[in-house]
Amino acid sequence: RPLGLLVSQRTGFLEQPDGRPINRIFHTCWSLMITLSVCGAIAQSMSIDDGLRNALRTVDTVCTLMFTIELLFKLTCCPHRCAFVKRAYTAIDFAVIFMGYVELVESDHTS
Repeated sequence: RPLGLLVSQRTGFLEQPDGRPINRIFHTCWSLMITLSVCGAIAQSMSIDDGLRNALRTVDTVCTLMFTIELLFKLTCCPHRCAFVKRAYTAIDFAVIFMGYVELVESDHTS
């Protein structure tokens, strides 16, 4: 078996989870992290205490790094990279990650 195909079969749960417990746990944790990231971004736009705002920035930075690692992992393991990059979900992932880094750079310059 080609290595790319073997890796793609082993990492398929990143795209299409099946009913195995580890896959359900992974997707539940990942969904919670996405929810936390979105809620943190919304909360940061409100008038809140500076300590809480800094904590939310830290959470947002960690989420951006995790999303980056996930996307790089998917891109590395994907057997059909051109098709993967052309997908709408991949474009959304790139946009979210890019905006996360823009926000990180912007917050460093305003601090």
